[in-house]
Amino acid sequence: MTIPFSETRAPEPEPVPLAALAEGAEGRKRWRAHWIWAPLWGLYAYSLHYGLRLLPPILTPRVGARLGRIAAWHHRKAKFVGRMQRMIQLIHKRSGAGSTPAEAVLPAWFEHTGRALVEFAQVDRFYPRGDVEVVGREHFDAAMALGRPVIITGVHLANWEALIALVFHRDFAPDARGVYQPQPNRFENRMVHWVRKRHGGFMLPPGPKTAFRLMSKLKDERGVLLLFIDEVHEKNIQFPLFGRPVPASGNIVNMAKFALATDAILLPAFNVRVKDTSFRLTFLPPVEAERSGSKNENIAVTVRRMNAIYEPIVRDHLEQWYMLAELRMK
Repeated sequence: MTIPFSETRAPEPEPVPLAALAEGAEGRKRWRAHWIWAPLWGLYAYSLHYGLRLLPPILTPRVGARLGRIAAWHHRKAKFVGRMQRMIQLIHKRSGAGSTPAEAVLPAWFEHTGRALVEFAQVDRFYPRGDVEVVGREHFDAAMALGRPVIITGVHLANWEALIALVFHRDFAPDARGVYQPQPNRFENRMVHWVRKRHGGFMLPPGPKTAFRLMSKLKDERGVLLLFIDEVHEKNIQFPLFGRPVPASGNIVNMAKFALATDAILLPAFNVRVKDTSFRLTFLPPVEAERSGSKNENIAVTVRRMNAIYEPIVRDHLEQWYMLAELRMK
């Protein structure tokens, strides 16, 4: 199935008509948001992105770390920061202490997040420049040699965009497909589209046709799917489980359903930052989905199987896990 790259662009909201100004305060608010505030944010984002793209590689993460420290100070009394502190304690209580002491996770998280966001401007250069050390290439090659569909799974560690850029590189799986969650601002989505076009990142926004296209890619073409399994779903992060039950929906469940429906092999991968400008991207041994029980039992066992792999990895690199800010556990 041939899909034009233009399909990876996130759908944009309908323009707010001038008549909305006559609809009262709410109409004026919608009009200003669409025609004034969103373009101003877009101008800021574009200027920052292309300015950062001009920086020498050694300076980019350092600028990001500095901005992260500023953000940490600015948000020091914010509710989400308090929630993150509680989540760190809960994770250490349920899953064991990670490699970074609990009290050091939050400051380091802001620095790592600042680096990751700033580096988006140069992510297409990481692999060609030699910034990414690939570990476990033999596992990638073994999965591809099976002649079966392959689902590469990832989580939002370090610079997760580096995983996208590498998977779609000509040395790996340039014909792969993926799915992503668009940003609320249409100008940011355009920028994401342009960046991924530079490195061939064929990531589709969710929609009525996306699930069909991904299933077709796996089943009919024995293709490759890249799926991040720790996405925001129903205003929470449902994976890793951290002692919680297997969820009823979300990408982690979709992963199991796709694998069961297409006989796909699962290939866990993750990326961690080693130094300011270097990463270690690891492919782990392929994992089989469970197929011995009922559909729901197979899904649950497969999710737990993947959780046993990823939970210790996320826990040990909690300061590099972007989704910590969206986690809500009781």
